[in-house]
Amino acid sequence: MKLNSPILLIIFMICLLSIFLAYSITNKNRSTDNLGKQKSVQEIIRDIKATNWDNYVPLIIEDDYKKIDTNAALIDTNGRSVRLSELTNGKYHLVVRYSFTDCNACVDTVINIINELKSRFSSAPVLAITDSNSDRDFIVRSKSQQTPLKVYSLINSSLGLYMENKNFPFVFVITPEYRATKIFMPTKEISMQIREYMVTTLKFLTDQTR
Repeated sequence: MKLNSPILLIIFMICLLSIFLAYSITNKNRSTDNLGKQKSVQEIIRDIKATNWDNYVPLIIEDDYKKIDTNAALIDTNGRSVRLSELTNGKYHLVVRYSFTDCNACVDTVINIINELKSRFSSAPVLAITDSNSDRDFIVRSKSQQTPLKVYSLINSSLGLYMENKNFPFVFVITPEYRATKIFMPTKEISMQIREYMVTTLKFLTDQTR
């Protein structure tokens, strides 16, 4: 049987309509999947905040205004021995404390934000204290990473803080009396909070230098 043009046109239109509907359904499913992923990220951030809050009392409160061991032995990136009291000289300093086993991305996020704010708060004294498998390992890694902060490594010792060696970095201000205050646990997934903490704290340190 020979089909005429109107019938062919109708069949062609039906095919086009089927393709359009199939595309619309597929695109809708993709949008739904993306929404699900966004919710998943929000849930992750919510869980991180909850974890930080759960750790606030047993970790941060434990170390708040705790006396720091001023005799803690450190070395700089050239292998020179130095005491913490020599580094701070009885003045307020922001300290980034992390271990070589900590999340590198978390540490990098903190240091990068500090570096971005350097021009605004150039007089705020900041230093990083870490630990390592060996002095040589620390020197090699520090020079290869080219960290914009002054970095020092503890030599078989600690600062005497409970939060140390808990597998996460933390930040605090050391007072002229060598006490830890303004303690903060940064999380790379919530970089806005890190920036807010840094702006507030670096401004505080800048005011202390005037």
